[in-house]
Amino acid sequence: MSTVSEETPVVEDAVVPTPADEEANPTGSAQRGANTFYNETWGKQWVRQRETLRQSALAQPGSDSDDDRDEEFGYDCIKGFGEILRYLWVPTAISDNLVVLEEFRTFVDLLEHDAVLGKGAIAITGKTAFLIYLLLHRLGKMRPTAIQFGTAHYFIFDKHGAVIRPLDYKDDRLRACWALSDSNASNVAGPCEAFLGGALRVIQTTPPSPERWKEWIKQKEGSAVVMDLPNVMEIAAVVKERGYDPRGTLEFCSQWGPSIRATLEFMAKGTWAVDGFRASATTAAADICRNPPVFRDYALNAQGAQSMLHNVGSGLLFIRPKSLPAMNGSVRLHRGIAQVIIPTDFLAQFVADECRKSHTDNAVEILRILTSGSEDRIISRGRHKRKMQCAMGYLDGTLDALKRAPLGGSFYWAPSDRNFSGIDAVLGNTKDIFALQAAISESHTSPMPGLGSAWQALSRFHKRNWHLVYVGNRKEALNKLVKDFEKTKPTLGGKRSSRQVQVWAWEIEL
Repeated sequence: MSTVSEETPVVEDAVVPTPADEEANPTGSAQRGANTFYNETWGKQWVRQRETLRQSALAQPGSDSDDDRDEEFGYDCIKGFGEILRYLWVPTAISDNLVVLEEFRTFVDLLEHDAVLGKGAIAITGKTAFLIYLLLHRLGKMRPTAIQFGTAHYFIFDKHGAVIRPLDYKDDRLRACWALSDSNASNVAGPCEAFLGGALRVIQTTPPSPERWKEWIKQKEGSAVVMDLPNVMEIAAVVKERGYDPRGTLEFCSQWGPSIRATLEFMAKGTWAVDGFRASATTAAADICRNPPVFRDYALNAQGAQSMLHNVGSGLLFIRPKSLPAMNGSVRLHRGIAQVIIPTDFLAQFVADECRKSHTDNAVEILRILTSGSEDRIISRGRHKRKMQCAMGYLDGTLDALKRAPLGGSFYWAPSDRNFSGIDAVLGNTKDIFALQAAISESHTSPMPGLGSAWQALSRFHKRNWHLVYVGNRKEALNKLVKDFEKTKPTLGGKRSSRQVQVWAWEIEL
């Protein structure tokens, strides 16, 4: 760490406080702790130690690994600061070592320099660890900063030293401060009134629940933004710095999604934790299948919708910034738009299982929701087909499996038989049969051979409404396919049993 500036006041250190200290003299004990924290951080840059982790370290013993692709991942870690954080009465468990995620650097830069996010009030769907990183960053540069972790008081750190204040006390020193508020703890509803009424700028980290941030952001004319999800190597780095063996991180995240909290819980509790994850995901899937429109509203506008499902988000639903095409053909993240995703096929299967149990007729609605997410690049036809396969219960890709499709409820079938030329999937519910073609390239295969094969295999479903759905990301091309198909007046079956095929286009973002 660098030495403290000559102008920096040095105040009396404190011993590490205990709960008994706070109960006996909460303000005095916290003030002494704030003084010690100030002496350790004001004008001092905590050393970022460069660490490395190889991809092979994430694999389970005995699993196949590709040594040619065993790349080394480097990350920065701020070590040894966990002890001084205890002086701030941080209510959540904080590790002694802080892994600096790439999003932390990105957001500090945005908050300091971005034309929009570089000013005004900000609510960030993000982590307590980021707020601590931002606090250390600002104090190291001797910038006035206030912080609120609990429901009793807040701290101010500036050139005059450290001070602790009750939440309802509007200290004049706040007018020069960035006021940081952590609402990830269940008992902290939002920034305190002193921050909202007197601080130069308010920055809140919060869960996605709009009740934590929507009202005050509206009053302050601020912005709500979303942090991106960590990648699996970053999660493994956190696991390593917490003292766990990172082996198994890749397998866990490929099933349960990129959650640092869940991964650490799994490392600590093993299969006991998995039982809880499974119960949470099952509950979330049942909610989705019972009422797809609620999930649709939440997924497509998470910041504007009431958070009926946010409590199960860690079990099944993940939030990230929305990917949008840039002018140069690349993809950019719009951090002001939240996109809710189910990140793995393993988690999507919970939705499939629950929908089969409830015999839902909302198959198409759920399919639309779960395939509405953006990708970072235009994807291949094969990947596009797999992207459509996350909503309903899978049937085996054989012809026999299609013939045995359930008459009740919903099913999803992707053909492995070449006789289904031009059809990439068949989706059925109690009223309709939908044949889907992934139409994302200039080349086009007639869907009629595949439709005919589906008609023959699904003889028990002839009385249902039959549809052809072109799925793609270019509206003009889709509309042309629909018009060309309609001109043929397509009909399935013979004179005694025939059904006209309805055709429509489904434009999705890729």
